Amino acid sequence: MLTVVALTFVAASGASPVPDPRSLGLRLQDLPAGFRVKSASVDSAAAAVKEGGVSLAELKSWGYVTGYFAVFDRDVSLSDALTGAIAIESTASVYRTKPGVEKSLASSAAACNKPPAQELSVGARIGDEAHLCSVVKKSGGYTLQTYVVLWRRGDLKASVLITGIKGGVSADQAVSLARVQDKRMH
Repeated sequence: MLTVVALTFVAASGASPVPDPRSLGLRLQDLPAGFRVKSASVDSAAAAVKEGGVSLAELKSWGYVTGYFAVFDRDVSLSDALTGAIAIESTASVYRTKPGVEKSLASSAAACNKPPAQELSVGARIGDEAHLCSVVKKSGGYTLQTYVVLWRRGDLKASVLITGIKGGVSADQAVSLARVQDKRMH
C-alpha cells in the first residue's frame, strides 16, 4: 500500500457568535469512497502553531479564536493511486474580525508563490476571496501533485488540500470539495 504524508497548510476563519469549527469542515461522507479519518482535532492557537507555518504572535495579532484540522487518507494499490486523491485535508478557522482573517489569508496565500508552489486560477467563486495553489514534489520515487484551495468567508478561513500521484488528481477535484465545505460556512 502507498502511504503519503501531505503538505500542511494552516488555515483560519472567524464569526460572531463563534461557530464550532468542526461544523465547518469536510466530513467523511463528502469524500470519494475508500477514505477514512486519519486524524481530526479542534485547535487552540498554540496547537495551530505546532501544525506549522505561523507564529503564536501572528495568530494573536490576527485574532485567531479556534480551528479544526482533519486529515483523511486511503490505502491504495499503485493502480488505484493513479486515479484519485490519496490524502485530503480540511481546515476551518474562526477569527475575531474580518481584517484579521484577511491578513491570515494573505499570509497563507503568499506560500502559493514560493517554489515549488505556484498559484493557479480558482475558476469558481468560493467565499469572499479564494486562492488555488499547486505543488509538485517527488516522494518515495513518485511524483506527487498537491492542490490547495485557501479561502475566507467573513471572519472564517478555510482550506482543502488534496494529494495524489501527478495526473491522478486535478485542481477541479480540490475546487469541488472546497465548494462543498464553503456551503457550510454561510
